[in-house]
Amino acid sequence: METNTEARPVTPDVSLMLETQYRVYDAVLAVGFCFCFIVGLPGNILALKFFLQSGKRNLPTLLYITASSIDIVSSVIHLPIIMNLLNKRDPGLFKQELFCTVWYFLLVTVQFMSMFVVMLLSLNRAIVIASPFYKVNKKAVLISIPVALIYISAWNTTYIVLGNLYYSRGYGYCSTHFNGVTLFYHLFWANYSFCVGSPPTIVFLATFVTKFKLKKKSNVAKASGQKNRQASMTIIYFAVVFLACNLLTFLNLALYAYSRISSYGYVNMYCNTFLFFYSWIISDIFCVVVNAATNPILYMCRMKEMRLWFWSLFGFRQADLGNKMETNTEARPVTPDVSLMLETQYRVFDGVLAVGFCFCFIVGLPGNILALKFFLQSGKRNLPTLLYITASSIDIVSSVIHLPIIMNLLNKRDPGLFKQELFCTVWYFLLLTVQFMSMFVVMLLSLIRAIVIASPFYKVNKKAVLISIPVVFICISAWNTAYILNGDIKYLLHFGCCNNHIDENAHTLFYKVNLASATLCIALPPTIVFFAMLVAISKLEKKGNVADASRQKNRQASITIIYFSVVFLACNFLTFLNYLLGTFGIFSSEDFHSANTFLYFYSWLISETFCIVFNAAINPIIYMCRMKEMRFWVWSLLGFRQADLR
Repeated sequence: METNTEARPVTPDVSLMLETQYRVYDAVLAVGFCFCFIVGLPGNILALKFFLQSGKRNLPTLLYITASSIDIVSSVIHLPIIMNLLNKRDPGLFKQELFCTVWYFLLVTVQFMSMFVVMLLSLNRAIVIASPFYKVNKKAVLISIPVALIYISAWNTTYIVLGNLYYSRGYGYCSTHFNGVTLFYHLFWANYSFCVGSPPTIVFLATFVTKFKLKKKSNVAKASGQKNRQASMTIIYFAVVFLACNLLTFLNLALYAYSRISSYGYVNMYCNTFLFFYSWIISDIFCVVVNAATNPILYMCRMKEMRLWFWSLFGFRQADLGNKMETNTEARPVTPDVSLMLETQYRVFDGVLAVGFCFCFIVGLPGNILALKFFLQSGKRNLPTLLYITASSIDIVSSVIHLPIIMNLLNKRDPGLFKQELFCTVWYFLLLTVQFMSMFVVMLLSLIRAIVIASPFYKVNKKAVLISIPVVFICISAWNTAYILNGDIKYLLHFGCCNNHIDENAHTLFYKVNLASATLCIALPPTIVFFAMLVAISKLEKKGNVADASRQKNRQASITIIYFSVVFLACNFLTFLNYLLGTFGIFSSEDFHSANTFLYFYSWLISETFCIVFNAAINPIIYMCRMKEMRFWVWSLLGFRQADLR
């Protein structure tokens, strides 16, 4: 490390990311881009179609149409980057100069135009709220959009023509390089900083004014009443998401501007390897894409007319849905009426969830059976292999435990097998036990790998680790049995499965202690896995430690468990949040789940069942992607010879 510090390269070596933990970061970023594409593209197309079909041509609607159109471009512009990130940042389509030029021009233009349209929306709403009798000049606002487009396009075209466009493996996309720092270069970046920095500033001030004025009921009454308040709150949410997504963009731009103006210099400012590899791709592209994917979700949550229109696409009548929503708002019961889910949009959610469960079953069951067979036939009986055998066995149970739920979801949540009390009790016991044991085994895998990387000469006590598994299994089984005996196991329609029903007025000390301990047991393994993963990643950066710890093979094993841990943490994040919400609700005497219909119907079903099943389905995919021997073994089952595959 001392040698590296004294003789540090001008910028980090881009070949580092092809061998170390940066491949993990690239994969996580690629998954994020894929999620934004899956949500953003169809969401913005539907939003654009709704605004066009609404028949309204007032200023906010026209601005929403423009924003949706820009967001559609933002939702697809990152697709070449996904291929690069998953292919060791190989240029791919960026090898073609024409594609590179057009792509970069679109990127910088879309980035500014999306900010400009949000700024117009926020300003327009702030003016309406602050001065309800002032009429905004619609024509002037609409003309400003093509004027801004021409202005920013002219600057970007000149910048591209005068610079040298090239593919940067460090950035992960095309960028422009100037051989010398010219006057135009300074002018361009001053203009770019102004164009990217001023819209968030104006949006922030406009949002602040709008929120401040909304507190004064007299002003809101003058500004078209309650409907105007709702529209204002929608744009406030819109602006807050915009500011959150563009905060990193603004910070990175400020950092870059400071590095160029000050004597500190660009090289010294971006000498950090992570900053050099990820600051621009996250701030310039990922933030824009996340914002574009979030906007249609906001439209759906805030615009009742859009929700009714959306459900009408699935065959529901808008009039019926509208009447039900109004009735529920006026006389809402203490807990949501479970009959709602049998008639309205919740049947669609049930169908989507059932498809997800089916996918997990189709992938998870054969995948984990093959994984278990491979680990048993490998002949290795070291500690990681034994833990993989245990994990695969648990995942096989996880892959079949949800089958009764699929039948329920597709049959309007009819109890089915859950009518039988014995089946209900055994199923619920297995669910609770499998949930914790899967977490415990992943925790052991992550801990052992962190210890091996951090202290390569320390020998982990194999016997103690293996004994801990049945000990913990007995303890958790005893606790679950006591919990079941003290409650009333029954099928709950809003849960979609069996659960321990305890009357709200009979929340005994045992029930509260059990819920608190369950939250602790659910939270402790992910916390330990998270810190163990951080230790493993940080130590992998030091080549000396990796060389001591069984060299390259040990590095590959460590990266495999890091992937394993990342998927585990992602799948169990919702579980932890839901338990935390439930525990806080019990001790504060407030039922947060009943306050929201979606939470009431789906929070426990997703967090307690779907998250476990999804994790179990992903694990064999990770084994196949990361373990070369397993890939050879699977292909050999299909008739391919291992020698030919090599």
